[in-house]
Amino acid sequence: MTDTQEKPLTEIGVLKRDCADEDWKTAIARNKRTLKKGERVKVLDSFFNLYGTFLRVEAEDGTSISIRPYDIEKQQG
Repeated sequence: MTDTQEKPLTEIGVLKRDCADEDWKTAIARNKRTLKKGERVKVLDSFFNLYGTFLRVEAEDGTSISIRPYDIEKQQG
């Protein structure tokens, strides 16, 4: 792995509040469920765009959504 490549994230966290995918139109079209407060999630990736910084997280059942970083509390994996 070179210095220019990003290493994958493998952090575990707990949601601070109920969270729906930030891309709400696609979430509705694909019937993505809302993740509930206190649910454990794995951080898959982080990204930023004109709307801000986001984390792509995956719940234990495989549901993957994008959330804001302040919606998650990191825990020891």
